[in-house]
Amino acid sequence: MRILLLFVALGLSGCAGVCDNIVHEKGTSPGGRYSATVEQRNCGATTEEAFVVVIHDRGNMLDPHKDVAAYDGTDGIDVRWTGDDQLTISRNGQSYNELDSWHDAEIVYEGE
Repeated sequence: MRILLLFVALGLSGCAGVCDNIVHEKGTSPGGRYSATVEQRNCGATTEEAFVVVIHDRGNMLDPHKDVAAYDGTDGIDVRWTGDDQLTISRNGQSYNELDSWHDAEIVYEGE
């Protein structure tokens, strides 16, 4: 039983990080602490392509980035910093997940 659990754990850990990410857009907050990227994510034949918005906290190495929004396979996503701690995301398409904030950064949504 222990050997089976070991093989399952090794198999699952080997699957991590197999997604292809293509950065389409990147923007940095006015103060330089945060950056946001729009990434096209493709994790293989068993999943649909998605676009994700990722915030990077350049001042926190313990928690450096987070997916804050995910959308179906549309490329109508635009990110812009409207303040040191406010990110505005303009989007078209179906969202899978949208966070209202991350750390002290507020996230505002426009569009659909």
